[in-house]
Amino acid sequence: MKILGIVAEYNPFHFGHLYHLEVSRAQSMADGVIAVMSGNFVQRGECALFDKFSRAAMALKAGVDLVVELPFLYASSSAEYFAAGAIDLLLDTRIVTSISFGTESSEVSTLKKVADILVEKRAALDHLFRIYSKEGFSYPIAQQKALSHFTTEVIRNPNDLLALQYVKRLRERNTSLELIRIPRSGQSHHQSAGYIRRAAKTGEWKHLLPDFCLPYVEGKTALFPDDFFEEILFAILTSRDLKKVNGMEEGLENLLKENAKTARDFEELLEMTKSKRYTRTRLSRLLFHQLFHVYKSDVESLLGTGYIRPLAFNETGQEMLRHMKERSPLPIISNIPRFRGTKKEESLFSWDLLTSRLYYRKAQLPADTDFSPPLLL
Repeated sequence: MKILGIVAEYNPFHFGHLYHLEVSRAQSMADGVIAVMSGNFVQRGECALFDKFSRAAMALKAGVDLVVELPFLYASSSAEYFAAGAIDLLLDTRIVTSISFGTESSEVSTLKKVADILVEKRAALDHLFRIYSKEGFSYPIAQQKALSHFTTEVIRNPNDLLALQYVKRLRERNTSLELIRIPRSGQSHHQSAGYIRRAAKTGEWKHLLPDFCLPYVEGKTALFPDDFFEEILFAILTSRDLKKVNGMEEGLENLLKENAKTARDFEELLEMTKSKRYTRTRLSRLLFHQLFHVYKSDVESLLGTGYIRPLAFNETGQEMLRHMKERSPLPIISNIPRFRGTKKEESLFSWDLLTSRLYYRKAQLPADTDFSPPLLL
């Protein structure tokens, strides 16, 4: 079988995603499509608008055959770790033959050239990056300035930067999978996931989704970062271990504690704390990691660990899972109470369960929703 792999968040699924999926499937001539999707928390450092099972169902209705969850510690991390976790998961299924991603402008050849530099000049880049970081530049700007010592290629758009990390991880894994680049369509700009999330806060927005998505959002509670604000404030103001939180830097913990005393909502806390060095997205990830007590040591000890957790599949997806059971070195978690993995696998999975419990409470869903079997559509 020819299997196409996609990394996605579908937060929520929209027409731009549908375009990407249809064009990718046509170009790859795939017999099946697997999507590695963020769960209830996403890479921007936010809660997903709708729960992961609803979003997985939307993906299947759109033409994906199997949706598996990207573990929380990867899904809520920087672009580098997010991409590494997702690409490793796709490769370790041992059935994926091509990978597709969307970009704004960067060609695959450009991404490969820059990815080669990131891998081959890592020590020098790390040194330059630290210099620019100390000068107060944010992570993406410091990285770009470091890269400018080795190439004139400039990659700034967030989608292109994420695509670069996909290509870099594929280079590190020394794989020769077919790479399919899909330029984002004009429609996806006007009806992007971010646009839809903003519209969901203020007014009519369901017409921005494909009709097949509507049954999975009707009657559901849409969640926003501010829904977790009180818990985040409490976690900051009562913590004795802020310095240990993943992403925290010296001095930032004091600024956060001070700002948390007067901030009236999530957005205001970000606005009060952001700077040239600390972007909103980085701070948002940090706040949710603080909420769940994710420490640097947790992330460092569990990187490289993985498992396959199906969220939804159809008959083709079932066949793909059968092939994975025969070939993949990763455990497949289809029955949570029966899951027995290594200590690291169980620890990584425990973060998914822990974070989802609070999410389901906020979304007014049963606390044990995560223990539901995968959706068969």
